[in-house]
Amino acid sequence: MPAIDQTKAQSGKALFETNCGNCHLTIKRDDPQRNIVATMIPLTAIGTDRTMATNIVTRTSKTGILQGHPVLPLSKLVPNLDKLGSQALTVQVVRYGVVGILVDGLDPVILKKGLSAFLEAAKKNASKAPSYKARPLNGIWAFCAILA
Repeated sequence: MPAIDQTKAQSGKALFETNCGNCHLTIKRDDPQRNIVATMIPLTAIGTDRTMATNIVTRTSKTGILQGHPVLPLSKLVPNLDKLGSQALTVQVVRYGVVGILVDGLDPVILKKGLSAFLEAAKKNASKAPSYKARPLNGIWAFCAILA
């Protein structure tokens, strides 16, 4: 790689701070105790690529051995759950696995106590407007320097 043009790098930094820095926070990459926060920004606020924001909730996957099982492995606690078909939203398939791990690892009393809050939060999140995950973009200044 050639040496970094410091003038362009400073221009790129200014572009980033003006146009991106409010959402894409910087992190200390050399700090093992760093706290990485990704802000969720509604698409209506930034007008970015809709596919990027909605891909996780619209993508489908084959369910394989999960076909015919309830959408959550909680049929003992929540009767009459819908069943997974041969394909389902990928987020449902992943959620099935995560909840399955929790079911195996938690005391049934604790699980039952937190279940209603989990289901309520899942419904609430499903009804939110599409948002973009504004991850930290350390090093993006190099690209901004090209544009400067």
